[in-house]
Amino acid sequence: SSKLMQQMPHLGLASGGFLLWLAGDKQLPVHAAMVRVLDRLGLVSRAGLAKKARDVVGPLVPEGNELRFVQIVGEVADRWCDARKPTCWDCPLKDECPFGKKVAQDHKVQLERMEAQRKRDEAKRLVLEKKEAEKRRKEDERLAKKAALEAEKQAKLRSRQAAIDAKKRAIEDAKQKKLAELAKKKAAAEKAKADAAKKAAIKAKAAAKKKSGKKR
Repeated sequence: SSKLMQQMPHLGLASGGFLLWLAGDKQLPVHAAMVRVLDRLGLVSRAGLAKKARDVVGPLVPEGNELRFVQIVGEVADRWCDARKPTCWDCPLKDECPFGKKVAQDHKVQLERMEAQRKRDEAKRLVLEKKEAEKRRKEDERLAKKAALEAEKQAKLRSRQAAIDAKKRAIEDAKQKKLAELAKKKAAAEKAKADAAKKAAIKAKAAAKKKSGKKR
């Protein structure tokens, strides 16, 4: 009956113990979980206890407190004293329980190791982040330097091209100026030639007129 009671879901050993106590005419119901708790407390030994469990556990319980004892032990077994994964570090009986002291100490050591590992991992993470940040900084500096060199190169090319264009414009301007001067000189020469021809024509006309007057 105790085995069946422990397997019933949502009932719990405290309530199950109460039902066994009622069903057993208010006699102390000894079950495996109770024996486990008492064994871990160092009050009984589970070795060879199966057939005489009641005789061994009974004297440990003050008369008239059987139900309270069953419920308290059931509560401890339910909440902390699990068969496979006990949480002794939270159990209110850990200071009086040799098994609980060992499990709690092992748990403490495990937590300290986990914390130490966490700190090592955190320190490693910070070192890696620092290295990565330094790597990014150097890469940014390299890219910035490259960009500055490229900008300087482009500026020089633009300046050189501007100088070449200015020189070409100056040569073109000088050429156009020279052509303008030549055209001006040519126009002046043609005008002088035309003026001279005009004067010669006028002079020839005057001479012809004068000659014609003498014949008369």
